[in-house]
Amino acid sequence: LLFMAEGVRESMESMMNFNQDSLEDITNELFVSEDDENRNSSAANGNSALKDRGVVEEEIPSWRPLKRILAKVRAPTPEIEANKASHGIKPGTDISEETKKRQAEYEAMVRNFEAKEKMKEKKQAQMREMREKRIEECKRIWIDTDLLACWEQRKTTKKTQELIFKGIPPRIRTKAWPVILGNKLQLTSELFDIYVAQARRMQEMQGQEIGKEGSLKVIELDLPRTFPALSFFQPDGPMHAQLRQVLEAYVSYRPDIGYVQGMSFLASMLLLVMDTFDSFKCLANLLNRPFFMGFFRMDMDHIDKFVDLFEHLLSIHLPNLYSYLTNHGISAHIYAMDWVLTLFSKTLSLDTTSRLWDNIFYEGEIFLLRTGLALLSLNEEELLGCQYDNAMLLLTHFPDHDEEELFNTIKTIPLNTKTDKKLEEYLNTLSV
Repeated sequence: LLFMAEGVRESMESMMNFNQDSLEDITNELFVSEDDENRNSSAANGNSALKDRGVVEEEIPSWRPLKRILAKVRAPTPEIEANKASHGIKPGTDISEETKKRQAEYEAMVRNFEAKEKMKEKKQAQMREMREKRIEECKRIWIDTDLLACWEQRKTTKKTQELIFKGIPPRIRTKAWPVILGNKLQLTSELFDIYVAQARRMQEMQGQEIGKEGSLKVIELDLPRTFPALSFFQPDGPMHAQLRQVLEAYVSYRPDIGYVQGMSFLASMLLLVMDTFDSFKCLANLLNRPFFMGFFRMDMDHIDKFVDLFEHLLSIHLPNLYSYLTNHGISAHIYAMDWVLTLFSKTLSLDTTSRLWDNIFYEGEIFLLRTGLALLSLNEEELLGCQYDNAMLLLTHFPDHDEEELFNTIKTIPLNTKTDKKLEEYLNTLSV
């Protein structure tokens, strides 16, 4: 028993003293041939190959096979050096050092991006705070002065103009828009119900439509494309039926005009502010204005005169952009039509669009012209650097603009009929 215990102790000591050299010695027995001549020849050939690759500086004995294998793995092949060059790394550069450098650059980019995002969020928060403060101040003035109660007497004052430019508070809009647009057509809720019922009958009498009543079929196809991100007006949305009612009632009321693409955006914006009947009444009275009537009737003579005027104003206020668009054959027919038919609701955010509508309802087409010029001014630099395709995309899909930035730009673009005879002549044709 004592003899066996002594043997176990010696074995344990041997295992504890086991090191890397012992591992390589054991591996030698597996990798090295018994024939010394072959072993020496193999070592010479191996070291020659490593020297050709410019890595091995000293002979590696054949009896150190693990060291030879590691040297071959670590040695940079011509393919590795070529791959380095393709990634902008100088040949011979330590990959680990280059990796650290690239990692540091990446982390710096991430920190820079995060800093910009924080600044952007901070700015947005400040703008929201300023907007809420402005709305509260305006709301107090609207309520304290009871402006709507004496609208006809005070609507032309400078204070009223300044107040509307700042934007009508959302809760006030419900009553303000119908008052500002008026009701010259003398539409009533009873007439609205009659037009809704008549629209249903027209849909049942296929092939017997009068005028453009057949355009009722287009409404159902167009509704899912109206503010798809909101979901309110989608087939399963809570306001889908109301939107369809307003549009069908208008077609029934004006079969000579029918449904025109763009009307769904106007009606849906109105429904976000007021009830179904008031939305119909405001839509009908808005489209009854000569400027909008010409567009929704697709009166090309009327549209051509507007485009001619807009390009005239563009040449005065933004001459470089005017020259660029003219040289590229980009007419205002292409991008301004959508602005008018949807009143910028497809182009800008709902809050910004609502504030624009406050002023367009109040000032008319003059403010619409100023808005178009302001949008082009804000995007002029980017447009001038665009090719034709990108310019067309930008003109029909403007990036989000800060509300205050847009309105400050509009403020810098006054249009005066006293100094611009062409503008005066155009506005006179609308008042006839």
